[in-house]
Amino acid sequence: MTTVTIVLIIGALMFLARNVNGANILVLEGLASPSHHIFVRVVNEALAAQGHNVTSISADVEKDPVANLTYLYNEKVYELLYQNPEDLNLMDFGHSSDVATVIEVQDFYMNTLKGIRMSKGYHQLLAYPDDFKFDLVIYDFLALPLLLGFYHKFGQPPMIALTAFSGIGATNVAAGSSFYPSYIPYHFGSGFKETFSGRIKNFFMYFFDHYYRHYHTLPAIHAIIRDDFPNLPPLEQLEQQIRLTLINYSPAIHIPEPILPNVIPIAGMHMQKVKPLNKEFQEILDSAKNGLILFSLGTNVKSWMLGDEKIQKFIEIFRQLPQYTILWKFDNEEIPNIPKNVIIKRWVPQNDVLAHPNAKLFMSHCGLLSSMEATWQGVPILGVPVFLDQYLNAEHLIRAGIAEVMDVRDFTSENIKNLILTMMTSGKYHKNAETRSRLFRDQPQPPLEKTLWWINFILRNPDVDFLQSKSKHMNILILHNIDVIAFFVLIILIPIVLGAKLTRCILRQKTTAQKVTKKEKHN
Repeated sequence: MTTVTIVLIIGALMFLARNVNGANILVLEGLASPSHHIFVRVVNEALAAQGHNVTSISADVEKDPVANLTYLYNEKVYELLYQNPEDLNLMDFGHSSDVATVIEVQDFYMNTLKGIRMSKGYHQLLAYPDDFKFDLVIYDFLALPLLLGFYHKFGQPPMIALTAFSGIGATNVAAGSSFYPSYIPYHFGSGFKETFSGRIKNFFMYFFDHYYRHYHTLPAIHAIIRDDFPNLPPLEQLEQQIRLTLINYSPAIHIPEPILPNVIPIAGMHMQKVKPLNKEFQEILDSAKNGLILFSLGTNVKSWMLGDEKIQKFIEIFRQLPQYTILWKFDNEEIPNIPKNVIIKRWVPQNDVLAHPNAKLFMSHCGLLSSMEATWQGVPILGVPVFLDQYLNAEHLIRAGIAEVMDVRDFTSENIKNLILTMMTSGKYHKNAETRSRLFRDQPQPPLEKTLWWINFILRNPDVDFLQSKSKHMNILILHNIDVIAFFVLIILIPIVLGAKLTRCILRQKTTAQKVTKKEKHN
């Protein structure tokens, strides 16, 4: 045998051994969002690289998946969600009240479910035999249990919850976390004021969200999918089987809050090693001697959604800042009237651009993944939040001293121009961004490595229960001692009310007696 043949045989044997030892993992990507898929994709590909056989059902798929990774495509989801032009503009969605936002978000999930059930990927997985062995299910619980029927179909193997979201309070359904409305803002709120009225509103939103989900949305989902999954238990009962929750949270960049042992923070997990820029982007960055400003509204919000008037406002702002290079991620590269210092691109390698030393400011929608990339690379942010958690993310960035925020629905060219100039020339934003980057990066192990360790821990220990808290199975009112508080309020109020009534009765009798006495004296 030649050396080459021996090497090939050894390599083949290692490959086979790796796959023999690999687990069958089912990933339920119910949330139709390119950014959330980017986050989950990192886990999918990393597990596949370890030799696990990964099957992921998703509305977002990769055209060229890696070895050991199979995507089942829910191709009708986006088609149904955005079948009308007016459905596409998320600027309107982000302008709702907090209560309306909760209802709209859960309506969005219900429409997502309609698209899922029309898709080939959904029916492909339904066609799998019920005794097909999956060793682990990874479930994006933020999307609601749209796909959780498959967990029941395949015999309820160990399950891990995973989300690109950061709210620990939102993990109540998966882990039994408590709400802390006195100082932790509701995750989809448009602003939290630390006043008595602000805490009342915050308290209300936490519990309204919980009860609307529990008593309205989950029964509606169950009613729709129960025909696809015979003998389907209540969905909240299935969610209680979650062994571990992986969440995109870090106290280095979020408000510190209590965290249960079955909730593992993995913020920064999606951060990949910086790749060399291609020739075009390298030249753009290298030539931006006075600094480059990256402008992107993320994967869900498109720049065209700003409308012609606001687009022209931004163009005029950038025209008045010729000393800076503006790289604008925009779906339409043929925008008229573009100044020389503005470069329009449909796609931008965001993390790699932010890593370049000439990237000085990021005009961002403040999506969590984008905010983390900017934080990791030490780039200040001019926030342009549009909807949902983007407002809260912006508040975290402002509190850290690395950001300012603008109202994308109501701004003047002069104000934003001056704000950009201030952020580009004031050293405090860059200094704070460097500090925050250092704190975020300084972790005992890389976040992706930590994520994989915990997933494999559950695979090695599928019956583990010492991480679970009793809170996971408690009624939400009991968990937060609402019943105890109500009891003590009643204990205090009942004697007061009885005493008041007794006093009133005594006074009434005394008054009557006095009247009788006066009448007798008068007679």
